[in-house]
Amino acid sequence: MNLNPSMTVPNSSRRRSPLRSVSGYWFIAPFFALLVLFAAFPLIFSLIVAFHEWNPSSPVSTMRYTGWWAFHYTFTDQYFWGSLWRTMRLALSSILPQHLIALPLAFVINTCYRRFQGQLGTMLFLPFITGAAASAAMLSTFVTPLWNNLYEFNLWLQQMPGIGSLIPDFTDPSLLTETRAVLENVWNNLGFNLLLYLMALSAIPRSLYEAAQLEGTRFWGMFRFVAFPLVRPMVFVAVTMSFLRGLQVPVGQWWGQAFDPRSTDLTTYIIRTGFWDFDMGLAIGLTWGFFLMLLAVVMVFYVILGRNFTNLDTSAQLEGDASPVRFKPIPKLLAKTLLAFTVFAAILPTLIVFFAATRYGYGGDWFDVGQNLGSNHVGLLEAVPNFWRNLWNSVYIASLGTVGALIGASLAGFAFAQLEFRGRNAMYTVVLGVMLFPSLLNLIPVGLGMTAIGWFGLARAVWIPASASAFGVFLIRQYLQTAMPKSMLEAARVDGAND
Repeated sequence: MNLNPSMTVPNSSRRRSPLRSVSGYWFIAPFFALLVLFAAFPLIFSLIVAFHEWNPSSPVSTMRYTGWWAFHYTFTDQYFWGSLWRTMRLALSSILPQHLIALPLAFVINTCYRRFQGQLGTMLFLPFITGAAASAAMLSTFVTPLWNNLYEFNLWLQQMPGIGSLIPDFTDPSLLTETRAVLENVWNNLGFNLLLYLMALSAIPRSLYEAAQLEGTRFWGMFRFVAFPLVRPMVFVAVTMSFLRGLQVPVGQWWGQAFDPRSTDLTTYIIRTGFWDFDMGLAIGLTWGFFLMLLAVVMVFYVILGRNFTNLDTSAQLEGDASPVRFKPIPKLLAKTLLAFTVFAAILPTLIVFFAATRYGYGGDWFDVGQNLGSNHVGLLEAVPNFWRNLWNSVYIASLGTVGALIGASLAGFAFAQLEFRGRNAMYTVVLGVMLFPSLLNLIPVGLGMTAIGWFGLARAVWIPASASAFGVFLIRQYLQTAMPKSMLEAARVDGAND
């Protein structure tokens, strides 16, 4: 290569050209256009409805202004506070175990089995994919029999003379419902959070662990003093998203006479108010009160975990060394035991569902292979005549939503990670705020907007809003910041490549 001393070498510290500074806005424009249409407008509309009395089955023109009445009623309603406490308790009870398992398990996989973390992550992600069918098998196979034994044991203790009156009553059926909901949430979302932590841990160079070992740091010391401080911003985001998902899953029955406001959760209470009592103004007022309360909890998470969470850069790039970190036998044995148990718990319910599809009715051992696989599918097609059409609709909507989210999130994530433009940090903070905002608040306004533009009942009403994936922007930005050195982009610019 002929180096000319007079050759001008671009300097990354120089002021960028106007074209380079504007290109970032073009990259984020598709995402923010969808965000304004399908997030900002519904949010503003829902705030307006909160000051009105409105039946959702009636035209918008029938809304009657009531001022601050919905908010006053919300904060003085005893059922609101009771259901809020039950909802918060369920959400916090589910996020604590899943992250206490997911983060150490991700650390074990990343340090001891880095070559196989793709395969292990896929197996542990199965519960998130299989969803309700496999979780029902898990609950009916493990939880219900165990609960029945605990139920009988609790009754036996209560009948013992002298101490029976001191034994708490665990025979309330609602307690079983809450326990099942918590365990189902933990089992379904453990693999999802594990993948988030694997992505963050993969950005930590192996040399940091080796340096810690030279200083005498043991296995869990490296987790506490090396890994956890670097992935703490990801922990904040993962915990907050798990908290929001746990809050928005209705546990009780919102329709019919079985509804009891004294024992329901807040999500069920809001849905009941809006869709059964047809008081959408009060329902949205309850939702805004709900949002303010959970915002306070998120701020507590931020103080504990998420300081500087908008800057998730690690100080080193990937080294490309997939060899495991060497640990002493006892910690490695404990790590293997934890990993084996978790993989077993993730795969077993899915296998139970698979083998159950070959049998007719209930009963049989877990892995009994029946002869009714064909007849079961025939019965399915008879019971659901439009099964293939429904399946195609699901695949069609999911595929378009995925492609749209991938394009929009890739462009915006690249801009936020690698380009410099005015207002970048403020705009990324907006993205994180939308990601952490409860989707329940926009449910009705989005439906009204789709009706107004003639999209109600059409596939595009689902997949186009789904294309504005704030979480996708966050993931791609995080990956590009840790996996793509800026020197690589500067070298490409020297060769004539544009943004």
